[in-house]
Amino acid sequence: MDIQQYSSRREAETGTGTDWFVGLGGFGVSLLIAGVLEGPRATIGSTNVALFLAVVVVAAGVLGRRAGGWITALGAALSFNFFHTRPVHTLRIASGRDVITVVLLAALGGLAGELAHRRQTAVRNAEGGRESTRVLHLNAEECRTATSANAAVLSSTAAITQLLGAESVAFEHGAAGGPGSRRIEHNGTLTGVPLRATPSGYDLGEIPVTIDVTARDRILGRFLVVPTDGHPVSLDARLGAIVVADQLSLALVGTLA
Repeated sequence: MDIQQYSSRREAETGTGTDWFVGLGGFGVSLLIAGVLEGPRATIGSTNVALFLAVVVVAAGVLGRRAGGWITALGAALSFNFFHTRPVHTLRIASGRDVITVVLLAALGGLAGELAHRRQTAVRNAEGGRESTRVLHLNAEECRTATSANAAVLSSTAAITQLLGAESVAFEHGAAGGPGSRRIEHNGTLTGVPLRATPSGYDLGEIPVTIDVTARDRILGRFLVVPTDGHPVSLDARLGAIVVADQLSLALVGTLA
């Protein structure tokens, strides 16, 4: 996962500029529809007005995800309240039925936006999983066919950089992290300073992290990873980095034998 993918993930959580634009546009459209339909309300009925607004809210939720859905829902609820509930042209509501309609309009936008957000998150995670699998397969082949230790190290360093979205990764032959160092273990956990919470998940913090490369309890070297500040690193990504270290271990044993 690279920095561009991380940026996309943060935008999915907080809303992109397009999402906010959709929301503001939906707010304006809701206001316009509610105002235009105030005159013929006696003919078409308040229920149909609410249905018109519901269509706008759902469309904004699908196109603008969380931000678009909530902003449009707010506009639809306020517009319906102002133009179509008694007393009109106020934000007070006299009828219990109208209260329910306003609440449903507001909730509808949030629901549509949340569903759209979850669907896009699932698609993004699936794409990330496929990309991680591709990186691991590619590195396995590079390590298998490497004619020198340096070639295997270069391929594995690039793979870990991509998997962890790291700022930089270096490999040190014959070195191992000391007792107090921050290290990604074989089960994906982090020793030393714990993971740090971010709006989009957990990152590795600002302090460098090591990944040991071993073979039969023999230290072959370690990766020194400088994390990208604020970049979320999933357990799958950390386990993927461990797989890369194991792939390099096999290659080093083979080339050094």
